[in-house]
Amino acid sequence: MKSRLLAATVVAAVWCTPALAAPATVELRVEGATTTIFEGPVTTDGKTITKAGNTLACDGTSSTPPQSPGPTMTSALDDGLLAAGIPWEATFFNDFFVSSIAGEANDGTNNRYWGYALNYTAVGVGGCQQQVRTGDEVLFGFDFFATDPNLPSKPL
Repeated sequence: MKSRLLAATVVAAVWCTPALAAPATVELRVEGATTTIFEGPVTTDGKTITKAGNTLACDGTSSTPPQSPGPTMTSALDDGLLAAGIPWEATFFNDFFVSSIAGEANDGTNNRYWGYALNYTAVGVGGCQQQVRTGDEVLFGFDFFATDPNLPSKPL
């Protein structure tokens, strides 16, 4: 009887344990003002990122409501650009907002800013909040808000 109770307890504990998200391989594309800065597959997972003197768990846990930790749009950007040796910077307000990639910086005078889309759709939350799955298409684009976020002239 005790062994059945123990077995049932172990099964219940395993069944109730939240599943940890696995890394995801996404197609990342970073479009600058006139050229593609990065394009290719990136395997990413949730991670801690430090930019602009701020550190954030970039894994979806800062979203409302919080998600279980997993890979995000910004973790994919960070992993892809780090592997390629391409610098990027961000400002911080509850999440990171890309301010510069490969020296192409936001231009408030001309209202040109970095933005992002997931599977051809602009995202309404921060990149550390928006989780991704294997096969997703992630786009970061300069002057994003003045142009079609899908950039149809160069599909993912």
